[in-house]
Amino acid sequence: MKKEANGTPYKNILPIIQSSGTGKSRLAHEVAKFFVTIPMNIRPAGDFTAYPYPDREARRVMHAAKRKNTHGLLLAFWTEVFRITAEYIAEFSSGTVFTDETELAVAWRRYLEENDRAIRRQLYARAKQSALRVVENLNRELESVHPTRTIWDEHRRAQEIRERLKANASEDGPRRLAAAIRSRLAHDFKNPDVVILIYIDEVSDVSTMELGDRLKTTVYDALLDSFTDLGPSEPIFLLTMTTDPFVVRRTGSPIRHQKAYTQLPFDVPLSGPLFTPGTVTVGDVAEPTFMAKFGRPLFATRLLAAQTHDLQAVILETVSFALVKLVCCIFPYRFIDEDGASEKMIWAILSTRLHLEFDLARAASRSLTESLVCSHMRLIYDMPTHNEFIDSGTSSEPLLVEAAAWAMNTKSIKWLVDLAQFVQDGRLHTGPRGELAARTLLTFAYDRAGTLHSGPEEERTSYSRAVPVVVFLRALFADRWHDTVLESAPAGAPPLQDAFADAFVRFTHFFPHDGDGTLDVNDGLAAMVRGCALLINPRRDFADIAVPIVMGDAPLDTDVMSYMFIQLKTGYEPSCAPAADDMDEMFDGLAHKHPIIHLVMQLEADHGRAAMTKTSDSSDGEGPNEEKPGPGHACYKLAAYGCSPAVYKVIDEENKEHYASLLSTDPIVSQHARQDAMGIAHVQRMKAAWDRIPACYDWAADPVLQGAESVEHPVEGVFVV
Repeated sequence: MKKEANGTPYKNILPIIQSSGTGKSRLAHEVAKFFVTIPMNIRPAGDFTAYPYPDREARRVMHAAKRKNTHGLLLAFWTEVFRITAEYIAEFSSGTVFTDETELAVAWRRYLEENDRAIRRQLYARAKQSALRVVENLNRELESVHPTRTIWDEHRRAQEIRERLKANASEDGPRRLAAAIRSRLAHDFKNPDVVILIYIDEVSDVSTMELGDRLKTTVYDALLDSFTDLGPSEPIFLLTMTTDPFVVRRTGSPIRHQKAYTQLPFDVPLSGPLFTPGTVTVGDVAEPTFMAKFGRPLFATRLLAAQTHDLQAVILETVSFALVKLVCCIFPYRFIDEDGASEKMIWAILSTRLHLEFDLARAASRSLTESLVCSHMRLIYDMPTHNEFIDSGTSSEPLLVEAAAWAMNTKSIKWLVDLAQFVQDGRLHTGPRGELAARTLLTFAYDRAGTLHSGPEEERTSYSRAVPVVVFLRALFADRWHDTVLESAPAGAPPLQDAFADAFVRFTHFFPHDGDGTLDVNDGLAAMVRGCALLINPRRDFADIAVPIVMGDAPLDTDVMSYMFIQLKTGYEPSCAPAADDMDEMFDGLAHKHPIIHLVMQLEADHGRAAMTKTSDSSDGEGPNEEKPGPGHACYKLAAYGCSPAVYKVIDEENKEHYASLLSTDPIVSQHARQDAMGIAHVQRMKAAWDRIPACYDWAADPVLQGAESVEHPVEGVFVV
């Protein structure tokens, strides 16, 4: 709370900006228990898809202010809101003396909600009429003295109206209300820092209403400026709430308000811990009623209310509701089935599952991420002080991911085509080792495995249900490699298909692992519960992705957890499976010595020499730089070379070129306007980046640098290491 203005604009204004369903409105509603609060919602009048419902008369004032006498009308409106609120404060619960401001605040909040918010509607209707009348009377008075002849006359008139209203605004507004509040209390304020709280919900729309000046000032700017015109006579505080992060950046001068607040509840335990080891099975955690516990409070609170009142229809439509919120469409299934999905809908769905990394150097990417926050459930992590972009992302919210999975498995949208186009547009980072392509492959394979596991005649009830490890590997690799993979076995261990006969994987999305390098079965247990694979910290050289495995269908606990580690390579390099120290740290203190799988994915197939070198290393079961895993932990080591139908079952001839786009790591080449061979060769000759090809090294008489030793056709396949 800023108590002294010190010659600067009054800055007791705090914008709260965050995605939908994170509890902005509920936060303000709960704060209203402690301070006498004036609530306002200026969502468009016809929008009843969200709660609380809009205050239509207040919104009409904003529209009227857009047309004429903007600052004067808004200042008059503020003054009248305070004056009329003071009347209601003095009259309601007549005769009651409240012990402190908290007791009064609770009673006042209840009073505004009575009779379907009748008093609240009256408050804004009266304030609007009075404000319009005050401004009109001043306008007539000034017109009779100085008639307007030019637009400059109108501007001076508006400024004079504002100055006249400003002279008495503090006395007629905040001071009068503060006096009314004090008259109802047995003692003076216990907390004098804030006497009056105002909150305005859904301000994004008025932040786009431009007033037509060269500074592109908006009604939202004028709303904040008119609030500062009230002066610091009484400790009043204003909260504004929106899902649109661009609101802060539109306001121009940062002195209009304090730094935006974005830290709202997540993973809220409404009734005890969200998860206790040993209490649920891998089947239980895939139920929508369980998944709804995680993430923003919207889904958990809605489900809890439905269960309390036995609203079965609401419970059954939990995933459908999540999809409605994700794609920002009331009829999402029809919208998707008719192939009418917007680009932002597709972005929202893909980023929820694939953990897309946007290139924020692009203005289009910055604008896109803000739009996804505003309408498609992307979360803000921070709004840096430089105000150039936001730090945002898709956190692990299993119910939203389940909804995204349903959308991705509709047949009307070519998701891979769209994703490849997004990469070619330059708005995404693909990763230096094909990370985006790998996540895409694994996701489509997991979805296909789930369908295979459910059976062709059985309707797919959930994309979050665990699938057997063996079924997943069959769905991932081409048929010709199934025997190679499933019959592989380290020395003294059973074949992979026997060792993992009762093992399951469950990952519908990806999430970055912590930054300190620690990784053990506790992390795997947490990931299994939320249904995600872990993107490993680079300090772990043996894996880039860790897919948790649960051994059997016993209650989930650390003693039933194992891993499939996936290491990504760009060219032939010695693989690096977990060493003895890694395994000891990972399974520390556990009696069970579960097997693990280590898979190397070299998506850009190396040439025949490299692949043959690799297979020749397989005689002793170890790559040149590997250590044997810890005693008792059988490590099933596989290496997959290439990114084509010959290797992966989820790739076919039609979409092979799209996966190649996802592997592009040179944005200069991949985004070049002329993609013909001659055009690309000319770009490469300009040495933006060097590779061992003739276009880069035609100036050097060195066949090695020119790639002459390469074999024309690469060897592709899956090999046991």
